[in-house]
Amino acid sequence: MTKYDGWNEIRKGNLSVAMATGGKIFGICNIFRFSIEANDTIYESLLWSAVGFMLLLAAYFLFEFLTPS
Repeated sequence: MTKYDGWNEIRKGNLSVAMATGGKIFGICNIFRFSIEANDTIYESLLWSAVGFMLLLAAYFLFEFLTPS
């Protein structure tokens, strides 16, 4: 998604890339946490996790489109 290799930049000590990557990982984990916490069955949790993940991706792409530089 980015014009640079995120993990390579993190190895070089780029704090802003590390924080951006950490934020993405935190967002995904937060979706799964709330999905598991709010539903009774594994099927419902996986279904709502997928919905939440798609919404997260849509919001990410929308943000990237609205702020190109």
